[in-house]
Amino acid sequence: METSLTFGFFQVDLNKILFPHVLAGASVVEDEHLRSLCFGDYMHPEADKKVYDEIPDVSLLTKAMEHYLKEYNVASKAPMPLVMFR
Repeated sequence: METSLTFGFFQVDLNKILFPHVLAGASVVEDEHLRSLCFGDYMHPEADKKVYDEIPDVSLLTKAMEHYLKEYNVASKAPMPLVMFR
């Protein structure tokens, strides 16, 4: 369903342009491929200019979130626990 919606909106066939590592050997984009995509601008916490980009590695995302959480908990009077799930 998403592929037909994206084609209708962007006029582009996702099967031809989606990042190869997302397809992981598949030849057709399925809904599950799109559900596992993750984008954000928080991968480089110390960067002056934030870039909104794909996050291809969940372990890198976890490290970035741990960094932000540590900074928050140091500055806050009420430390926050954080749980990440998919």
